[in-house]
Amino acid sequence: MFLDKCSLFFFLLLMGLVACGKDTPPPQDQLYCEIDGVAFQSKRMTVQYSQVGSITDLQIYAYNEKDELLYIKVYAIGNATTTHFVNPQTQHNLAYAPAGNLNQVNATYQTRTNCIGETGTYIEISNIQDFFATGAFNGKTCLPNGQFKTIRNGRFEQVRLP
Repeated sequence: MFLDKCSLFFFLLLMGLVACGKDTPPPQDQLYCEIDGVAFQSKRMTVQYSQVGSITDLQIYAYNEKDELLYIKVYAIGNATTTHFVNPQTQHNLAYAPAGNLNQVNATYQTRTNCIGETGTYIEISNIQDFFATGAFNGKTCLPNGQFKTIRNGRFEQVRLP
C-alpha cells in the first residue's frame, strides 16, 4: 500500500512539472553565432526597427560578456522574411568589433567586397510577429587590410522590436 501511494505521488509530481513546462514562453533577446569557431552569445542588445509600407529596416547591436559587439543590419524592400544576400554597396551589413566600438573603422570587421568571396554572406529575417523578430545569418567580415573573420551558425531569437 505504501509503495502504491509513493508511486502515485511521484507520478502526480512528474505530471505537474511537465504541465508547468508547457506554459514557458520562448527565450527572448538571444543571439548566438560562432566567430572563427569561438562562441559569441548575447542576451544584451539594442534594437532599432521601422517598417513603412513594404520597407523594413532592422538593426541589432548585440554585446557579449566581453563587451564585444556584433552588428546586424537588414534593409529590406518587399517581403522581409526572404533571405537577403549581403552586398557592401547596399544597406545590408554584418560587422564585428572586438573592442565593442563600431566607430573604430580600422578595428571593425565588416562586410566588404574583398571578404565576401564565392560563398556569400546572408542575413535572414525568418519571422516578424507580435513585435518580435527571429532570423539567421552567416558570412565573412574583414578589416580594410583583408584580414577576415568567418561567422557561422548565427541566429537571433525573439528579439524584441521597439
